[in-house]
Amino acid sequence: MRVHVTGIGDLEVLAVTVHRIRDAQGQPAIPPAEKVYELSFLNTYIRRTTGTNEYPGAFTVSKIVDGQFANPATLFDFDVTLTRTALCPPISSFVARVYNANSTFNRTVTIASGTSTHIQLTAGQRMVFGDPRFTPQGTLAVGTTFVVVERAMTEFTASVELYVDGDAVAIAPNTNPNQALSTGSHIVGAERNTAAFTNRHFVTPSAGLTLGNISFILPVLAATGLFLAYIASRRRKNIEELALDTTDVSL
Repeated sequence: MRVHVTGIGDLEVLAVTVHRIRDAQGQPAIPPAEKVYELSFLNTYIRRTTGTNEYPGAFTVSKIVDGQFANPATLFDFDVTLTRTALCPPISSFVARVYNANSTFNRTVTIASGTSTHIQLTAGQRMVFGDPRFTPQGTLAVGTTFVVVERAMTEFTASVELYVDGDAVAIAPNTNPNQALSTGSHIVGAERNTAAFTNRHFVTPSAGLTLGNISFILPVLAATGLFLAYIASRRRKNIEELALDTTDVSL
């Protein structure tokens, strides 16, 4: 910046001119000190989120398993895609922290922007982007797009409870086991952003009876057993009554 002054003794500023000494690519301007006739300042605003106090983390994917007879170590496969906004750095990746059911740290996961990444979670685990305790590592800019797809699992029926920017988003649950389930494409907002996947486990024994939640099945089995016992008791009583009937019906 060049300042032009005028007067003798008490000087006053006559004019201010701005000269650019480097071009837009950062190279020295030719000729040197090129005069700039218009000057503008550009401020880029990026709003980031770490979630809410109740649901810390900019975006969380969690896994719940319902029903009996499921192996707690079963790995569930997810394909996670996060896509940066135009305001994010050109080369951008997202870092998440995976926690176990008891909230102990398990590992970190890095996802390149716009690239579907295979992630595995077990029952009770959750994957958190933008954990406020480790900001700025893994923070997300508001406007980041996400898609989460849970792959099909044999003997498991999937559903998801989805919140985007604090609002519940209805996703139809699967009606049969062994089907994939997707959140669809959504945009991270400043409030709660969570995808809680629940998988109900079903087992089909050789007799053909499908077992899901044992708390529901046991009363049904008990009632069935009592009914069959009642029928058997009635049949035995009828047979005994026939055997005791010695009425002489001869002419």
